[in-house]
Amino acid sequence: MYIDGDTHYWPIRFIDKVKHPGRGHLEIVEDKGDMVRYGEVIPGKVATYYRDGKKIHSFKEGRWSIPLRAKFMEKDGFDRQVLLYRGGRLGILPRGYN
Repeated sequence: MYIDGDTHYWPIRFIDKVKHPGRGHLEIVEDKGDMVRYGEVIPGKVATYYRDGKKIHSFKEGRWSIPLRAKFMEKDGFDRQVLLYRGGRLGILPRGYN
């Protein structure tokens, strides 16, 4: 059994719950076909996170859409996905991570 424990899951709805004035914002747009993975265009929309008017990061829909993520996992040969809790104030990862 192959388990994906490094998914970088990014539930986009969380940003709406952040009350900090510097929280930034997301813009979600249709893909232009310029994000490629292993020679293939990655399906789905593109989210871009901005803070203070500056682009911080762009990522594909597979990062926040569980059904689309499941398709990537199947293609990559993973059987299960786990989300690892980064517990404590130091963000210590569970033993055996990577």
